[in-house]
Amino acid sequence: MGLRRGSQRSRAVADHVPAPASRNIGRGQRAPVHRDPLTYQDAPSATSTAICRRQGGWASRSLAECTAIWNNLRVWRKRNAFVEWLGQLQASGRYTFTREDAKGEGPDVERKAIWRAQRAGLLIQPRSGFFVIVPAEYRAVGAPPAPWFIDDLMRHREVAYYVGLLSAAALYGVSPQAAQELQVVVPRAMRPIRAGRLRIRFLMRSDISSAATVERPTPTGKMVVSTPEQTALDLMQYPHAAGGWDNVASVLAELAQQFDPEVLARTADKAAHPRPIQRLGHLLDVVHAEASARALADWVAPRALPYVPFEPSAPSAGAPRDQRWHLILNRAFEVE
Repeated sequence: MGLRRGSQRSRAVADHVPAPASRNIGRGQRAPVHRDPLTYQDAPSATSTAICRRQGGWASRSLAECTAIWNNLRVWRKRNAFVEWLGQLQASGRYTFTREDAKGEGPDVERKAIWRAQRAGLLIQPRSGFFVIVPAEYRAVGAPPAPWFIDDLMRHREVAYYVGLLSAAALYGVSPQAAQELQVVVPRAMRPIRAGRLRIRFLMRSDISSAATVERPTPTGKMVVSTPEQTALDLMQYPHAAGGWDNVASVLAELAQQFDPEVLARTADKAAHPRPIQRLGHLLDVVHAEASARALADWVAPRALPYVPFEPSAPSAGAPRDQRWHLILNRAFEVE
């Protein structure tokens, strides 16, 4: 009975397989065939004995034991090949891939290989079918920084976006009370992302195409960020996501130093509603950003805007009125 050799046969195994004992073989009987399931594709028969390696030397093992060893080795080899592929991606500066990328570019591995890598902390899956490699230096916190992969994620989801509010202000060097999450503006409702200490919060804006944005480089590529002027207008619309009005005023006191009055006026022209512009103009007066305030005042003056309360949820009876911005000042501010 000939032996079919597997592609992974080891010479060491061939050299150390002992010859079968001949004293117990009678006339007309064939010597039992010894096959190592780690190196041969053929499995031994149910009644034969295979020679398997174990710590401490060679020993006779049963078919079930050898089969288990073979299966474990096969899984380990595939798992190791997948981990090596992740290392190659990371070495090339790429930290994201999709399930389709793994099938087309990665090694031939079992479906559970990705799941095992996630359990080991090598990967996170912020959205179904989209994976992010976690470098060794970030495994303690559970995920790399969100700017490393937010652009790839949103392109994979085919959703327009930009990083805004406190996250954008922090990128411009303004962070009196920095958000402990990446704040991303999108055109439709999306669930937040959590992985380890990573938090990504999505805020909906239907007219996202009219927002003023720029591209900012990241360690792994780029991401889309609102301009300082757009960031200020967004803060007027989402004060609850920015720590409240007092924190908004504190952020604006520093952010206004980076405004271009002409750009601010053009950004106001694209705004869907005038109320954020009225609020922003009043707060620019509060923080003494006179040039930017004049640019918005010139935008408000020719428009017959009704008086509206600065904070709709607060009582406005008896509150003073700001004629420049057509606002009912039913709220005072404390700027740090």
